[in-house]
Amino acid sequence: EIYTLGNELEVDHQDTGVLIDTHHDEVFALCYCFRNESEEGWLASSALDGSIVLRDAKTHRVLRAVQRGDRDAHADGVFSLAGAGERLYSICWDGSLSVWQLPSLTLLERRLAHTHGKDVTAKYVGFSVACSSDGKWVASGGGDGDRSIKLWAVTGGTQGTPATGDTGDSSSSSVAAARQDAGSSPPECPRGGPGAAEGISPEPHLSLHSLAKDPAPHRCTNHLEFSPAGGLLASVGSEATIRLWTLPKLRELAHRPDSSNKHAAFSPSAEVLASCGNDGAIKLWLVPSLDLRAVRESAHAGEVRRLAYAPDGATIISCGGDSAIRIWSSSALTPMGLVEGAHSGNIFGIAFRPADGGRTFVTCGADRSIKRWATPTLAMMSSIKPRSNTRVRPCVGVGFLPDNKTMVTVTADLCICMHELPGHKLLLEL
Repeated sequence: EIYTLGNELEVDHQDTGVLIDTHHDEVFALCYCFRNESEEGWLASSALDGSIVLRDAKTHRVLRAVQRGDRDAHADGVFSLAGAGERLYSICWDGSLSVWQLPSLTLLERRLAHTHGKDVTAKYVGFSVACSSDGKWVASGGGDGDRSIKLWAVTGGTQGTPATGDTGDSSSSSVAAARQDAGSSPPECPRGGPGAAEGISPEPHLSLHSLAKDPAPHRCTNHLEFSPAGGLLASVGSEATIRLWTLPKLRELAHRPDSSNKHAAFSPSAEVLASCGNDGAIKLWLVPSLDLRAVRESAHAGEVRRLAYAPDGATIISCGGDSAIRIWSSSALTPMGLVEGAHSGNIFGIAFRPADGGRTFVTCGADRSIKRWATPTLAMMSSIKPRSNTRVRPCVGVGFLPDNKTMVTVTADLCICMHELPGHKLLLEL
């Protein structure tokens, strides 16, 4: 194996992938995107500082990044990502919904999907976004400033095609076209933006056409999830209510109060909806009735923030505020594995890697790191942790001891670290 160390101690391991300090703030969301299931595609992540980073899904090398201060960057935290094919969707706390071309991370469109309304003091205007697996529909959910859920149709063609119904911000326009008219120059690679990827000719601009809207189904829409076949949409509210909607009219099919308030995920068969929340429990609901099928109380010590079904539907992975990752049987929620201290602090996101059939998954958290794990053993696929309580410096040297079991790194601030191989456990820091 070849180990490559670069700026900010970012390490890439072929077929294992170690992603340390990808962002300069808490990493909130993870999302795999791919053209088809036979290709690796890309791994996107977003953070509290508004940054979005795109990586190769197999090698985890950074392809593009949009950081705060860049021309196309979000102005606030990006709490949710969704993608299908060569399109990535992000929603910012200021209510803006953005469409990005992959792999160039070119901003195609940005519109104000959610607004403060009368409550100008609200902090979270936009909070969640989801995309159907076929890429035809996008759903967005508002925060405490805009409690609506909106369903958008993704249509091809050049910008300027009039949208029907409630389109959000009427000033929405083609970002790429507007910049071309203004004579603006493309940004330097590897930042995202028009012209960021050499040899890439983006397809005609996509328009988001508003199809339906529910004005206030939740106090804050913490999560949205399309069923695998795209016929249903599940929403999870901060008031601990789960709702099921039929498409494309957003008609409520069922709702369950006093359930969960953080996250929900459909089983691959779409026959069961798993949910989690602040009560520390994981619950399984029958679809479409939302009758309770099974519950695991005290699944985590504290809130359960995210969960995900393995692609084969046999197991569920969960993570929470207790910094732990757990694996459960999907039939009866029987515990099958546990990793304590998987991250330093809250774990905010979890996603299975589609190309390997769910044999690995990634997590992200408040410690600014993204980590890859093996399923079902929960063994970490390599990790080098940044120095605690300090900003990570560029790594300027690396070597191995004669026993071939220890790696030594030297950073620009003259810190020397020794790591045990192959797990990269930190042995010594000077």
